[in-house]
Amino acid sequence: MNQTAIAPVFTLCIPSYNRGRKALQLVETTLSKMDGDWELLVLDNASNEEKAFYDQIGVMAETEPRLTYRRHSYNREFHGNYLACFDMAQAPWIMICSDEDSPHVATIRTLLPFLHANSNLGVLRGSIVSEKEGKDCFNIIKQEIRLPAGNAALIGYGMTNNYITGTLYNLASLKKKGLLERLRQGIDAHRIYPHLYMELLIASQCEVMTTPAVVATTGEPQRTGSSAGHTMRYHSYYSFGNRIDQVVLLRNALIEAVHLVRQPFDWDLFLLLYLRLCNNYFWLVTHANMPLYRDNMLHPGLLQKSLLCLCVSGITPHLTTASRKNRMIEEIIQIYLRYQWPSQDASDATFDSLAPLLGWTAGVLPDPECFIDTVVRLDTADNVSELVQFIQGTLHDPHEMVSATVQLLAQARLRSAYILAMLLTKRGHQHEAISFALSVGGLVYNNPVEAAQGLTHLQRLVDSLSVAQQATFCQQIVVPVLSPLLAAATEQSDDQRVQHLLAIVQAAVPSWRPLFDQEPPGSEVSSEVFRQHRAEQAHRVIQAWQKGP
Repeated sequence: MNQTAIAPVFTLCIPSYNRGRKALQLVETTLSKMDGDWELLVLDNASNEEKAFYDQIGVMAETEPRLTYRRHSYNREFHGNYLACFDMAQAPWIMICSDEDSPHVATIRTLLPFLHANSNLGVLRGSIVSEKEGKDCFNIIKQEIRLPAGNAALIGYGMTNNYITGTLYNLASLKKKGLLERLRQGIDAHRIYPHLYMELLIASQCEVMTTPAVVATTGEPQRTGSSAGHTMRYHSYYSFGNRIDQVVLLRNALIEAVHLVRQPFDWDLFLLLYLRLCNNYFWLVTHANMPLYRDNMLHPGLLQKSLLCLCVSGITPHLTTASRKNRMIEEIIQIYLRYQWPSQDASDATFDSLAPLLGWTAGVLPDPECFIDTVVRLDTADNVSELVQFIQGTLHDPHEMVSATVQLLAQARLRSAYILAMLLTKRGHQHEAISFALSVGGLVYNNPVEAAQGLTHLQRLVDSLSVAQQATFCQQIVVPVLSPLLAAATEQSDDQRVQHLLAIVQAAVPSWRPLFDQEPPGSEVSSEVFRQHRAEQAHRVIQAWQKGP
């Protein structure tokens, strides 16, 4: 397998599986048009058919410096081969092209100087035409549009691209911004539409652009089984169960993308994108895949009502105001009515027949409480299981959740603060209250790993605060939480707990660290002397509670 002789300026990626003939034809026609500083990367996904054609590509790569051929040792599936394009391409800009399509090399060549001069651009989407006779377009973009990162890019582009060919990615920028690593971590969940997930992440952080310039032509698909789901075979990609999974997973992708835009969490942006997601999947279920469902003897009207319930359930439990909840339910109902499947059963097509369902939906969704009120209510009721489920399922913005951690600690709701801190840590957020809750909660609830993790970061975070902020943190958080714990541990002569609590005090209160400078004299000191020494330190700390940091 040949490596390119010079660093390429552009990589054309051809992921392929069991279509060696098409891949070879594409390689032969494309190489004849490519510049010397381009790379053509063919990724064979461990094909078990048409292997002779892939072998020919491999032989060509041995003498052709512009061609790189990689055969995976196992089938990584579509999403794994998609990720491999980003991992193995050597150029700063890449385009992924299905092996059944044809890139317009001349057009791409004219675009490259602009792309290399615009490093803030994360993705460029071009037009695609079809080679089918009588069909002159496939995905035509009518005008050139450039959208800034964040709201504009997510709204104008984030949920629009449904075809893998024709998108040019700024690979260098995606690596620099950590988006490639995010793709790697989340791609298993988005195995069916990894490009949708990736481009949501890109739109949150990078400028995006669309152009009428035609960058590829679609070829005749070489398929087995389903053709867009119109078959008696209940194809896994298009089954109703998989469509439901996709709604939930793409909802989670939207949450991640909106979190990346800015803090606090932009609820209006997220809700707008969620409605677009619901609209897309009502169209897929009602039009693209409904023949498949009918062929498999599934009732169209009931399927749509099931999707309605899913879309409502996927958003309303997390809304913080009744007005927002009611507005979202009404918007989702309107989408449902827009795509309602025609039926000979008149009851399926009337709004009146939907009223009982909507009444039931509203009835099972309680009026929302604010986040902290719900946590306190569940904590007071000692309903640990429901408390954990509520905190883990929350969509509230991270700043509100950090504030809630502070409030819970101030109210001595250590269990709730600990659970919330574990969730925030898992989501990558750092704050002195989070580390403090992990340190103390891990100790109290017998999780030494979490306790150690919190203690590791606590001192660094506290040391970054101003003196005034350190004093406030001590008075409002450290003293109320640790005072009773340290007093109880000292009274019970629980030396191990005293030792850990004193370590937390040292990390959390810089002004009290001199209290811990003195060590027992002598090199051979008994464990009893150490225990007594720690007890004395604990008493000094307890005496200092009223003085402040």
